[in-house]
Amino acid sequence: MVRKIIKFLVFIFCVNCYAQEPLQYRVKQGLPSNHIYDIEEDENGFMWFATNRGLVKYDGEAFKIFTIKDGLPNNDTWRLETDLKGRLWYYSKSSYQGYIKNDSIYKFSTKQKEILSPLFTYKTKDSLWFFDSSIGLRTINETNIIAAEFNKDLFPSIVNKLNKIQQKNGFNIVNSMPLLLNPETKEYFLINKTKVLIYNNSLKFIREIPINLPVSFNANNQQKRGLMYH
Repeated sequence: MVRKIIKFLVFIFCVNCYAQEPLQYRVKQGLPSNHIYDIEEDENGFMWFATNRGLVKYDGEAFKIFTIKDGLPNNDTWRLETDLKGRLWYYSKSSYQGYIKNDSIYKFSTKQKEILSPLFTYKTKDSLWFFDSSIGLRTINETNIIAAEFNKDLFPSIVNKLNKIQQKNGFNIVNSMPLLLNPETKEYFLINKTKVLIYNNSLKFIREIPINLPVSFNANNQQKRGLMYH
């Protein structure tokens, strides 16, 4: 979230550099809606906006709007994420999730066409994963959204084990240790300021790595950017 705010402020700053007064972009200037959920910059420097009336690409001069008429599964798209292959992924409450590349829309679904509401994303070098509270962790192959090894059925026992690990290390549900997942190696990383505790998919302890994290460390940002995985 902090990264998104910084990008937005930089965007506004750049606009102000060319104007004596701050400029505001609204429906009147070309946006389909004043309701913006998310902002992302793609590999070519274009700014993208997720709104309740479609996705918007801004090239510095004009807005280009993508909706269901262009192949988007849902106009109410509320999350954007770039992967390490230069694709811009979009997420919404829909049977389909997908990405945009060179202004072409690609979309995928599970074989059962389940309604998904992705909450978190995880980046690896070759893949992008997302977590849905109803069906667990998922990734995408060439044609479909498929299950990952972190299955929904395991979550109740996993949560209990995680709580015990937290308590053992002096943490609790309110003041919890940051948790990162590596879907490729099927490992959990529990982090505090002095060490990283690594567990396998069954939460069996593997090893400990001494560290010295800065006070400003934000595990959610690192998880989203995928810095633990490459």
